[in-house]
Amino acid sequence: MGQALYILLGFSATVAVTFGIGQIILARFKVELFRQEQPAIAIVLGSAIWSFVVFMLAASRLIHKGVLIALAVAILYFAWKKQCFRLSGESFPPLPKHWKYVLCSVGVVFGVLYVSNAMAPEISPDGVSYHLGLTARYYREHGFRPIITNMYANLSQAMEMLFLLPFAIGRHSAAAMMHMTFLWLLPWLILCYGRRTGAISAGALAAILIFCSPVIGIDGISAYNDVATATAIFTVFYLVQLWKQQRQDSLLICLGLTAGFAFALKYTAFLALPYALVTIIKELHRDKKPWLTPALKVAAIASVLILPWLIKNTVTVGNPFSPFLNSIFPNHFIHIWFEKSYKMNMASYGSPDFWRLPLEVTSGGQRLGGLLGPMFLLLPLGLLGLRNRAARPLILAALLFTLPYPANIGTRFLIPAAPFWALSFGLLIEIVPYLPVTIALLHAALSWPDSIPLYSERYVWRLHRIPWHHALRIKPEDDYLGRHIGSYAISREIDKIIPADKTIFAFDQIAEAYFKPKLAVGFQSAYGERIIDIFHSVQIPAYQPTGRTTFRFPAQQLKRIRLTQTADLPNEKWSMAEFRIFSKERELPRSAQWRLRASPNWWDVAMAFDNSPATRWSSWEGKRPGMFIEVDFPELQRVDKVMLEVSRDQTPGLMMLEGWDQYGNKYQLSNSPKESVIDPPEGWRMSATHAMMERGVDYFLITNTNHGYMDVMKNAKYWGMELVTVKGYYRLYKLTGKLPEDAKR
Repeated sequence: MGQALYILLGFSATVAVTFGIGQIILARFKVELFRQEQPAIAIVLGSAIWSFVVFMLAASRLIHKGVLIALAVAILYFAWKKQCFRLSGESFPPLPKHWKYVLCSVGVVFGVLYVSNAMAPEISPDGVSYHLGLTARYYREHGFRPIITNMYANLSQAMEMLFLLPFAIGRHSAAAMMHMTFLWLLPWLILCYGRRTGAISAGALAAILIFCSPVIGIDGISAYNDVATATAIFTVFYLVQLWKQQRQDSLLICLGLTAGFAFALKYTAFLALPYALVTIIKELHRDKKPWLTPALKVAAIASVLILPWLIKNTVTVGNPFSPFLNSIFPNHFIHIWFEKSYKMNMASYGSPDFWRLPLEVTSGGQRLGGLLGPMFLLLPLGLLGLRNRAARPLILAALLFTLPYPANIGTRFLIPAAPFWALSFGLLIEIVPYLPVTIALLHAALSWPDSIPLYSERYVWRLHRIPWHHALRIKPEDDYLGRHIGSYAISREIDKIIPADKTIFAFDQIAEAYFKPKLAVGFQSAYGERIIDIFHSVQIPAYQPTGRTTFRFPAQQLKRIRLTQTADLPNEKWSMAEFRIFSKERELPRSAQWRLRASPNWWDVAMAFDNSPATRWSSWEGKRPGMFIEVDFPELQRVDKVMLEVSRDQTPGLMMLEGWDQYGNKYQLSNSPKESVIDPPEGWRMSATHAMMERGVDYFLITNTNHGYMDVMKNAKYWGMELVTVKGYYRLYKLTGKLPEDAKR
């Protein structure tokens, strides 16, 4: 029970702080709102400011429990002294009785489901891997430190900033409950919008559709950011409609804050700011009023919340929009090849059957990570309401905020647009007596955990029960976590036996939020991909540098040599393990004075000159004419042969060798190399381990689903690995780089 009190304290303290900040803003700028609207809009505004404040603390490495609590107490005291916790303004007219009963009943029943699951130990896949994994790391390290092994650290993370205070007090579940706050705010704002516009039935129906939706429910009670993003986007829409009615300048300040907050929560919400700006400019231009100053005001305020994340990325990884746009901002931390494949995977989830998407996102859910509910199949009918003036802004917003969805077709990426679809559908059918109430109740019934298996796929991501015993910590936390997180046992073991300053390499995400050592996951960074490439150079024959490409030419005195790619093969990376230069059949010894260059990926060029069969330089882009790798000698060298050691996945030939003399004259040395095959070197496994250790890997985690599992298990001593522990299918090894005595004998 004691831990449950800390969870509630961490959650309620953060909500109170955000509410206090928001009320201060609303009072300071005299924003005119109905009494029921104030709490929700205040919390959204306060969350925008509080996340920015925590970001500045993290950037200054001042994230300490005492600092966060002291600042929260100061804000609460100031808001109390200013009497900002009192709601003011007029109230909406009372709701019709039938809607009041329906809303209260659904709110109580699903509220118990949501609160109990949010308070239970956090088990969501992304929550326990990177959302709270990063939050815990920022908390331990007192703020931001360069993280080059996790692309998720480069995303905008306003939600992680909101997690820090509840995490400091109540740990993982308190952070999840902070996200649950937005699960309550979003339907409340939808209902308020319906009441403000006189479309009470539409608003009430849409609120229930959103609140009870299975994927929105489980996402909202997890340490995610999708529901918070949807709430911020809907608040932008809400404030835009208020501004169109009232033309209050103070609303422009609120608009800037919420639009900036939306981007700070998630990149995919970037359309919130253009939406607000275009609407403002269009309305003022139509009224023949100056539009430049109001638009600049909104953009400037939004940029205060947006730019810190872009600056952080620029400083850390050289790309403000990392992990995307790496072809525009090439860098050493995210490969262009990875970005391309990642986008393709997110846009298809491994299946080209796009015609199945409507059924998959509404009643299937297993492949796309959740379902909205069968009633959502009806929502596109809202497009029929285009003739309705009240429906047009909603339909426009629905279409606009659905635009990013094809880039990632996971069900939860429809959440930001769902409120607009639900409201436009509600406006269409509210004229039919009792139809909205019937659909609302049917949707709630179909969304209850016991009903979902009747129509959905077996392993769909959803809530299952009301876990009160675990929510109140009457039953042990470890028992719940162990049953719901496959990697929890190994994560706890890692936390017990490995020092916090060590780095573990893993092929897949594990419950990083529950241990302290640093984790490098293979696919999450260029660093991880290089480690995978090193490991696979032993395991996969096509990756082994058993091919030899030899260029022979008349001996010449050269100052510079360049190997240029002439092939156009966008689906094949250019790579080589070694670039060797000869004179009279003797290899020129590598020198630190050699100036090495490559295009692209000059950062890794030394890997082609390190005499290690386990490492190879790669373009990490598809082959195209003009790519090159080059050696500039400090003085003239007599050269008559260049030999490349390449993997068998390379298309033979299609390269040209050029040289420059001391006067800068260029000569084509050869464009017709000879290909041959060589045997794998001895001690290859140990070479791979040494290469991984040189790159900072201390421990190696592998599971039976990873390629090479059996080889490591049988030949660990030849890898220079020492088994540390086995938990389920996970095997954790320490890299020693040494053969044991029995292997030497």
